[in-house]
Amino acid sequence: MIIENTNIEYVEHIKNSVFDIPKSGNYIVRSNNQLVWIEDFKTREILIHKKYRSHIINSITPDEKYGLFTAEGETELVVLSLPDLVKVNSISVDYCPELTFISNNEVMYYQFTKPHPNRDLKIWNFKTNKIETIYSSVSGGGFFEMDKFIRLEDDENAKKHKLIVFNGRESNSFDINKWWCSYDDFSQLNGTKLLCTPRKNGGKTAYLCDVEKQTYEIISEKNLSGLRWITKDFFWFEEHCYKFQFYSGIMDLSGNVLWITKGGYHLRKLTNDNYFYVNYCGDSFLFKILDE
Repeated sequence: MIIENTNIEYVEHIKNSVFDIPKSGNYIVRSNNQLVWIEDFKTREILIHKKYRSHIINSITPDEKYGLFTAEGETELVVLSLPDLVKVNSISVDYCPELTFISNNEVMYYQFTKPHPNRDLKIWNFKTNKIETIYSSVSGGGFFEMDKFIRLEDDENAKKHKLIVFNGRESNSFDINKWWCSYDDFSQLNGTKLLCTPRKNGGKTAYLCDVEKQTYEIISEKNLSGLRWITKDFFWFEEHCYKFQFYSGIMDLSGNVLWITKGGYHLRKLTNDNYFYVNYCGDSFLFKILDE
């Protein structure tokens, strides 16, 4: 089903797993608290399954020979070979909320370290076991968009702000001091455009910002969060209504809701960028982005 007035196709509702799709689109790697398994993407025939406790799939290498998982409550990074699901290597971390393959040999991951809340961006070559720190800070937050890492950096007084995009070991930063003020949520970059939600009168307002022109405009005055670009024209949102009621869906740049469901579903990246999916407590909706 193609969602009206979009180039986005709703594919299916998938329950009880987190998953990833390789660039070839030939299969789907799924995982939950007890199993990791691979299905033929078209027929959904189970090709192989193995018991791995709480292994959560995050990324697949471009050559499709390895899968990247978190385990033990995001305190272990594990690489399994594909399609046989044999453990290749693993490392322990303090806490890793974000990670991805950036090549056939390397993992980039974002780690919160103890005892101080340092936030380190690191690269791990899982074949040589070499680990290098790319960036370290005590503030800000970030997430991966495909193989790029996006983070917001504040100074100690929260008066200077910059957006940093890491592409492997290279990075590019944008000064956003002229218009950034107490924003607590932001999207990935779409060209020079950024979606963000500042606190306002106890709620949130969705803004469309241009990091080069240093301009911004209001898209919606609903209580939104979790904004993520889907295409250049559409983005995912989460809305907090009242009495802990949450809704999620697809919105255009005029603030029109084009698809919506009940629950706080978060958009998750897939290795195959023709697809994206949203997940809430193991319950997922899969979508396909059609050619424009």
